Amino acid sequence: MSSNKNVVDLRKKRSGGVSKFSPLPFSPRKKQRDSLRSRRRRARLIGGGIIFILLLCILGMLSVASHQPKFTVQKFVVAGAKHVKPTDVEEYALEAIHDEKFHFFSPSNIFLYGPRQLGEKIVSEFPRIKETYIKKESLFSTTVHIDITERKPFAKWCRGSRIEQTESFLTSRECFVFDDTGLVFARTSGAEEAATAYVFSGVIASSTAGTSPIGHVFAPLHMQGILAFLQLLKDNGFKPIGAEVKNSQDFWVPLENSFDIRASFGASAEDLTKNLMLVLASERLKGKEDQIEYIDLRFGNKVYFKLKGEAVSE
Repeated sequence: MSSNKNVVDLRKKRSGGVSKFSPLPFSPRKKQRDSLRSRRRRARLIGGGIIFILLLCILGMLSVASHQPKFTVQKFVVAGAKHVKPTDVEEYALEAIHDEKFHFFSPSNIFLYGPRQLGEKIVSEFPRIKETYIKKESLFSTTVHIDITERKPFAKWCRGSRIEQTESFLTSRECFVFDDTGLVFARTSGAEEAATAYVFSGVIASSTAGTSPIGHVFAPLHMQGILAFLQLLKDNGFKPIGAEVKNSQDFWVPLENSFDIRASFGASAEDLTKNLMLVLASERLKGKEDQIEYIDLRFGNKVYFKLKGEAVSE
């Protein structure tokens, strides 16, 4: 066996021997990792800053371009107008997309002028206009076409009571026309033709204050019921002039050269017509239609009437 001089006994190291070599105070690999993270963080910040500046520049150039005349609406052309002046609509449309406020992007830009919103503004400003269709001639055209559809008169509404269908009545009263939705949209001298000859009067939100009823809806919750009753009256040989809405519950229907019918919105058109026919066939009123001043159908099975020159009877 060889000499023990050249032998190191590791068991002595494990049993508590202290090495004379101390560990390094830091790891070179850890320092490299930290340095790499810092460089990447700085690169991301610099890259984000550059992208942000580029976006600002692009937005700035787009803003400037949006205000250039060749990219803004220069003219509106209106078609389909019969009663509304086309120039009034064209001037209003130009004013609607131009204002004195600062806008980062021009509201009159050919791509940003908002045809749907503009159409809604036009309909709101001009009650006679029912709807609009707005389009450009081409993608980069600065001329915009507005095709309008005007409301069609359905019937007339007049201030006051004791309505008539005569020309003298319509020309002597302050009268307006409304469409099939009940929206009052224009004043009329009485010469303007409507889909029906009906004349209405009574409560509209603004009418009691003496202001214009234009833009308001006549009897919005009851119009269909009134029209159904008028049609049933015609079907049974009567000639209703129209209706006078007295309040939120009652309405009167005057018949041409005959008596008035007083009714309530709570009853159906069918029930009102049935009760009217029954009372006219009764012994007390049969054959006396020309003597009746009014028949009151507002109280269900009890029908009241008044003969001309007489007190109220049951």
